[in-house]
Amino acid sequence: MEKAAVISRENHRLGCRLLRAKSKVDSHNPWHRSLSVTMSDPTDDLVRKYSAYMPPPLPQRPVHSPKELLRPIIYFDLALRRGQHLGRICIQLYTEVSPEVVLEFVRLAIDNNVEAHKFPRIFPDLWMEGELLPQSRDALKDHHDHPSPLDARQLKGILSYSWNHRQRFPHGLLLYTISFKTLAVTPLERVIFGRVLRGLRLLEVCREFGTKAGKPRKCIEVVKCGLL
Repeated sequence: MEKAAVISRENHRLGCRLLRAKSKVDSHNPWHRSLSVTMSDPTDDLVRKYSAYMPPPLPQRPVHSPKELLRPIIYFDLALRRGQHLGRICIQLYTEVSPEVVLEFVRLAIDNNVEAHKFPRIFPDLWMEGELLPQSRDALKDHHDHPSPLDARQLKGILSYSWNHRQRFPHGLLLYTISFKTLAVTPLERVIFGRVLRGLRLLEVCREFGTKAGKPRKCIEVVKCGLL
């Protein structure tokens, strides 16, 4: 789709800048946190503020604390298009950073809606692009809300989207990325809303299917997704 191609080109241009970066780059991002900030537990005030976005209780699922529900964990089972199973990645999402985005990921996970997820481009020296088609065109309005506790300069497997889309995604289509490497830019021009908790080795496998231009050598699909 043309709209996806436009967003992809923006991500590609940003990726090229990140790859060339050798030191600090000041993008005047007021949401950026310093290197001294660690991934601390959410406060009670944060839990209360975002309680409406937390996953609903489900049968046959362990009972989680409110703080765990604020940062839910979903999983993707990945496979090649011809049915070759690759494995599972588990992703922790940060509701306080981007509540509408996290809620949409959780909804799709609960419904096992694999058709809404695509990975159309893979840049092996940077990241893989994910494309999410929300259930409603209005699902992702006013989605960015809070600075992220995650630092992409210290972690791999970071989920993020363009800082330029912090208020609204063009055409309601979310194009996000999962990083293969730490990104040495400060402040990073991304809204960082999640991280891969388990499955970093699988990301390395996915990386091998990428090309310099981004077109995958083999197509990767989500064949199952869910909420842990």
